[in-house]
Amino acid sequence: MGSVPEDRHLLGIATQRTSRKISGAYQDVLKWARTADSATAFFNRIGAKGVASKDMRDFVATTRKHLIAGGIADDDHAIWSLLRRMLILEFDFEATVPIARTYGQALARVALADEDVALAEALWSRLTDLSIKTGTTGGKIDRDSLRADLAEAGFRLAGDRDYGPARARLAELAQNYACPYRNERGGCDLAAIRSCRCGGRCI
Repeated sequence: MGSVPEDRHLLGIATQRTSRKISGAYQDVLKWARTADSATAFFNRIGAKGVASKDMRDFVATTRKHLIAGGIADDDHAIWSLLRRMLILEFDFEATVPIARTYGQALARVALADEDVALAEALWSRLTDLSIKTGTTGGKIDRDSLRADLAEAGFRLAGDRDYGPARARLAELAQNYACPYRNERGGCDLAAIRSCRCGGRCI
């Protein structure tokens, strides 16, 4: 985690069920926490009558209760610091035509080799099962382990898409095109420019 900026240390809570409170009040609380300048400003806004709703205040109170039970200090700054790093991620897997599943399968098709694109749904199912299995034990799986697991299951991936060399080549070509009188050392041939009929206006 040392290489990750502190403002990117986030706590994500995924839910496959959504409600008016989750989509509304709870998300509003987290947004207020992220945009507040201080813990004092945040809690003053939450406590102000006619500003925050009861659902918002209940969410903050319940979250504080659970955090304190988990060993976090009963301190406004500590509670606010955690709330502003918290994200509630809503998925719609229980819907008749879930957008999240459709999007996931689209990504699966991109990840697979051209010959295995038809296995996108199977890949998505495999990833879902692996996620549940890993999450049940509170474990983790790194990139290499994931690739090995998918290879063992017979999935052929498209491989790493590294566009860095292509972008570098395009930048080089663009730079060379900018000066039609570039010499072998990478600079512009001033003598050639002076001899041009336009006097160098073409560059």
